[in-house]
Order: sequence, then structure tokens, then C-alpha cells
Amino acid sequence: MKRLIEWIAGLIGVAAAAFAISWTLYMPNKDERGVWLDEASGVIIDLNRWRANLYHQSDVACLYDMSFPAHMGLVKAAEGAWIKRQGGRTLSLAR
Repeated sequence: MKRLIEWIAGLIGVAAAAFAISWTLYMPNKDERGVWLDEASGVIIDLNRWRANLYHQSDVACLYDMSFPAHMGLVKAAEGAWIKRQGGRTLSLAR
């Protein structure tokens, strides 16, 4: 039983280390940080170096949806979207 607990603790440690390493690799760079809007769906993502906040915009209100670590893989998983810049300073989400 003790070996199983040690094995599980080791597995959790490796998974946490892998996530921390991948977070530093997939952290939003300076160009990706900021507020991103997909006008078609009304999704707004506010990215900073450590955190991403997701909002949904309607004609009447802008509603907070969730926050998660600013890992570009998680941003894609949250909305199935990649962030790209479209002409000048116009920002949008690219599906």
C-alpha cells in the first residue's frame, strides 16, 4: 500500500512539473496579451501573463464566464479557438 501511495504521489509530481514546464512554454507572449474579441460569437478573452478571463458579450451585457491559467493550450480548449491579429490593431479569435 505504501508503494502505491508513493507511486501515485510521484505521478502527481511529474504531472504538476509537466504542466508547469508547458505553461512557461505556452505562456502568452507580449503580442498575444491583451483583450481579444470575436465579434461573430461575442466571446471576449482578457489575457495577461498569468491568467485568462473569459467573457460573453450580448447586445445588453457582458457576462463573466470563467478564469483559467494563461496557457495557450487551455485558451484553445476553452473556446476551440486560436488567437490571431487581423489587420493593424483589430483583434479577433480565429476558429
